[in-house]
Amino acid sequence: MHGQTTACPLMECPTLLLTRPLASSQRSLEDLKAVLGRNVPVILSPLIQIQTLATDIDLDLYQWLIFTSANGVLALRDHGLSGRMAICVGPQTMEAARQAGMTGTSVDGTSADMIATVTTDRAAGSLLHVRGVHGHGDVAANLRRAGINADEVVVYDQTLQDLSQDARDAVAAGTNVIAPIYSKRTGTALRDRLVTIPATVSIVAISEPVAELFSGFDCNVSVADFPNGQSMRDAVAALFPSESAC
Repeated sequence: MHGQTTACPLMECPTLLLTRPLASSQRSLEDLKAVLGRNVPVILSPLIQIQTLATDIDLDLYQWLIFTSANGVLALRDHGLSGRMAICVGPQTMEAARQAGMTGTSVDGTSADMIATVTTDRAAGSLLHVRGVHGHGDVAANLRRAGINADEVVVYDQTLQDLSQDARDAVAAGTNVIAPIYSKRTGTALRDRLVTIPATVSIVAISEPVAELFSGFDCNVSVADFPNGQSMRDAVAALFPSESAC
C-alpha cells in the first residue's frame, strides 16, 4: 500500500482535514502550503488536546533526555532544558529541542528505530524518556532489557476531543476531503466519530497499522513511504491537483 492510493480523480479542490493537536496541525499546514506554493481549503479539528502535567523530576540525574514527540519538549520548557543532551525521534522533535537550548541527535523513523540506534550506540550515562500518558513502544523498558539505564516520566496527557461540526458537515456533504492521520490514537478517534467514511474521503496514514484502522470503510487509503512528517507532507501534497484545477 506504500506510495499508492485507490482514490478516484478529485473533481474539485479538496479540503484538508487536520486532526492533530492544534500546534502540530498548524505546523503541518504551513509545511504543506510551502510545498504547494499556495493556500488550500482547510478544516482544523484537533481530536487530541495536549495538557501539561506537573512533575518534580530531577533532570540532573540523567545525562540524556529522550523525546519521541515535540510535546514532551514543550511540557518541560520551564524545567531548565538549555544545555542538556537530547535524543529525539524525527527532525521536528529535534528542532523543538534545539529551540529549548538542547543539543544532541535525531533518529528518523519510529520509537523502535530510536531504541535500536541507542542500543547499538550505547549512549553513556542514564537516560530519561519524556513521554505522554498515551504512548507506545515501551521505550524505557526496552532499553533496560538491553542493559541500558533508562527511566521514564509522564509530562503531558493527550485528551480526546470531538470532531468539529464543520468537519462532520464536509464529510456528510460528500466534499473531497484529505485527512492525514499521524497516529493510531487519532485514527481510532476519527473512525469512531464518523458513522460512515465515504469514498470522497482520502485517508493518508503514517503507517500500515494506522491504515488498517479504516479497513471496511469506503474511504480511500494510502500510506506514506516512511513514517515521518516529510513523507506524510509529500503524500498529502501528491493528492492535490494543480492550482489551475482548483
